[in-house]
Amino acid sequence: ALKKKKNFVPSMYVITPASNGENLLDVLDAFSLLNPVTEYKNLLVVGVALGKDEALELVRLIVDETYRELGTVDIKKYLGLG
Repeated sequence: ALKKKKNFVPSMYVITPASNGENLLDVLDAFSLLNPVTEYKNLLVVGVALGKDEALELVRLIVDETYRELGTVDIKKYLGLG
């Protein structure tokens, strides 16, 4: 039987659609996704970055692109989620 390894890269972050109505996107430390207590099932990852600064820059790029395409910052609509 094959065993799945839970490997991660230190300082890796994932960007996901906002989990609440107050944020545009969520930035999560990828290591936290390995915690079995945390509920991250069926998580849609829209970006991956190395380091917090790169993650925040990627969020800015996604927001800028959304605004350029839609004239709003409706990220969920831009991603086809709402």
